[in-house]
Order: sequence, then C-alpha cells, then structure tokens
Amino acid sequence: MKADRYLILAISLLILLGMLAVAQSQQVEKPSDKPNGDAATGSDAGQPDQPAANGEPAKDKEEEEDKRVRLENADSLYRDKAAHTYFLAGNVVFKHKDITLYCDEAEYFDEDHPERPDTAKAVGNLKCVDPEATITGDLIEADFDKKIVVVTGNVRVVAKKKPDKDEDKAEGKKKDEWDEYAEKLTTMTCDRIEYYYDDDVKKGIATGHIKVVQEDKTGWCDKAVYERIPDIVTLTGNVRILTEDGDELRTPEATISIDAEWIRTGKVSGITFHRDDEEEEKKEEPAGGGEAGGGGGGQ
Repeated sequence: MKADRYLILAISLLILLGMLAVAQSQQVEKPSDKPNGDAATGSDAGQPDQPAANGEPAKDKEEEEDKRVRLENADSLYRDKAAHTYFLAGNVVFKHKDITLYCDEAEYFDEDHPERPDTAKAVGNLKCVDPEATITGDLIEADFDKKIVVVTGNVRVVAKKKPDKDEDKAEGKKKDEWDEYAEKLTTMTCDRIEYYYDDDVKKGIATGHIKVVQEDKTGWCDKAVYERIPDIVTLTGNVRILTEDGDELRTPEATISIDAEWIRTGKVSGITFHRDDEEEEKKEEPAGGGEAGGGGGGQ
C-alpha cells in the first residue's frame, strides 16, 4: 500500500511537470505567431505608433513648438513667481516663429499672468528682425499669442527688395555686396508701427510723421501700411511723393511696390514736373551757334 502511494505521487508529479513545460513553450512561441514577428512592437507600442504613420503626432509636436516663445539668451534672469513675471537683462534675445527680438532689458509675462499673458516689454538697443525686414525703435511691446509687435519712438523699418538674380546674371553684373544691399532697400521712419507676423498675415501699420525712402523716390503721408507678402507699401492721407528727377506729385493715396519699383495712385491733385533749364537752353540754341553764322555772312 505504501509503495502504491509513492507510485501515484510520482505519476502526479510527472503530469504536473509535463503540463508546466507545455504552458511555457506556448508562451515563448506566441509572439512569433504574430504578423511581422517583431517582439519590440507589442500591442502597447503598436497602438501609439499607428497615428505616427499618418504624421499626426509629428504635426501636433511641430505646432506646439511653433507656439512656444524661446529665450535664446540673457545675461541675467530674475523670476517673480507670484507676479508671473521674468525680468531679463543684458543681450536679451527672444525668438518666436520667424521673428527675433533683441534688446538690453525686457520683462516677460507668462501665460498665467492675469492681465498680459504671454507678452513682453523691451527697451534698449531694440531690434525686431524677420527674413525680409528689420524694425528698430525705443520701446517694443510683443503679444506672442496674437503675434503682434508694437514698436514706438523713433521707429525705423528697413525692408530689403528681393534681388533679381536672373537680370544680374544676364547683364554679367558682379556688384560689391554692400552696394547691392544699399540699392535694394526701402526705409520707413515713423512714430509708431504695429507689425503682424502670423503665417498668412505679414503686415505693418505705421502712423505719425511717416517718411518712406526707396532708391529713387521719397514719400510722406499720415498713415502707411507695409505688406510683406505682396511686397508693397500703401500711403494714405496727405501723400506727397518726390522722385530723384525732381518730379513731385500729391494724392490722397498711393501704393509703392518694393520689388517691382512702380507707383500707383488714385486721384492726383497736383503734379510738378522738373525741368532742367540748362538742357532746355541747349535744345533751343541753333546748331553751330548764332555768332558763328553771322560772322560767315559778313565775309
């Protein structure tokens, strides 16, 4: 009887060991039965990777980065957590989308600020730079959420005309780099400008003592709108334009092309064409001169 018990116990133990071995072999073989058989892409990894195939996570990440304001540099920083304000000083550089702001001192109000969320105020050696224009002034106030920069006090906007590479190549021109840069600038000075820098709106609205200088012409007006995408400046209110030849025109509104170098106006109230008196006298003078002709007749 005792031997029978030991025999039954041994058989039961063997059966249990056999069942355990079968279960383990099934667990090992199960991942290889899946399509592509990659153990690294299990169900947890595969589910998040599915949207990545159509680029949605990458797009969301890119949009999130596009919204962020980056502080590229500051020699010193002080944060007032309770006031939701950062105080920055020394070679301060902000970057947002395709614009870069430079200044000596700035205050940045974070997204939780109760009155001015995600905005900045800057002074000292100010400069706002984008790929085709540079704005300087005494004070910059930036709203990074609305993508607006307001510059006030001794404002100067320098817009660079796109160079005509095909024309220069056809004429075999090889200009000095500084000369080419100087020739293709449009400069506007004013008291205040609002600059909108969103992707589909690149526009500056200037007011106060406006003067626009472009290569061969100078304009004055009460208000100017600079649109970067069509590359034009629209002048309104007491518009006066003076060309390098001395021609002057007055009109309620005029549009100046930065790239194509043309002027379009509405109703013109007065045009003054410059006359070169010396050139006119030469045209009216008889060929050979009057005195020479009279001397010949007397002989």
